[in-house]
Amino acid sequence: MPLTWDASKIEKFKDNTDAIWIEHDRGDGKEYECEPKLKALIFAGGVVGFSSIKYSNVAEWYARFKICEEFYGISFLVQFTDDGLEYIKLTPSALKEYIGLGTNHSTLTRKEWIQNVLRQRDISEYITEAKLKSMIKKYMNEFDNS
Repeated sequence: MPLTWDASKIEKFKDNTDAIWIEHDRGDGKEYECEPKLKALIFAGGVVGFSSIKYSNVAEWYARFKICEEFYGISFLVQFTDDGLEYIKLTPSALKEYIGLGTNHSTLTRKEWIQNVLRQRDISEYITEAKLKSMIKKYMNEFDNS
């Protein structure tokens, strides 16, 4: 099934959905793609097991992503600089900007998501369910206190 998404409920795009798109002229015509932060969050929804970013789940969405940053070495964004690649971590303020994003990713309960993480051998050898629950709580507190 193809990945679908809807950004029309994100506050900054409600009155101007054209702002979602960035125009590129590749020399042989114009191409459009969605802005990089939005694109990253669309795909990250599958990693964190949420189909949308809502006020009711944004703290746990953030917590799950932070755990993925820590365990899998993923970054929210990567940008080119004069010094090479810069890896940008997700911040609470960056995620808050995109409350309202919806996708057709499956939504997993906390228990289902933790079980998925623990099924991976390279992680399950040194992490426990209790540790993951503790990390989720820690990162949710970090989000709530931002």
